[in-house]
Amino acid sequence: MKAEITFPPELVESIADKVIEKLTPLITGNSKHENEDRVFTVEQLSNYIGLSKQWIYNNKKNIPHFNRKRKPLFRKSEIDRWLETFKKEPGSSEFRNITATKSKDIPVQQRAFKPQKSNATTSL
Repeated sequence: MKAEITFPPELVESIADKVIEKLTPLITGNSKHENEDRVFTVEQLSNYIGLSKQWIYNNKKNIPHFNRKRKPLFRKSEIDRWLETFKKEPGSSEFRNITATKSKDIPVQQRAFKPQKSNATTSL
């Protein structure tokens, strides 16, 4: 005896959509879990954080990493947490100094090179 089950087309399509939704990240390699555990080389980290490879090598002792065959490797999740420690609130003076591209963008009171006022008065 052979039993045959028939499903409504809407149900089959809904199930297929859910299967595709679940499998797509696994097939393309874009799963959230995989991105969190991604490991960067120095060159990949340089591209990710926008700093030179030489800067990374010079500051390696301050950056969370591990060595594999004498090469430093960096976990994305650890780098993201490390970068969060440098995040400044918008509006703080540190934030303005970092984002300013020209000295005119920084208020005179905060410029490191502002001339010191002397007590002597000068006449023109």
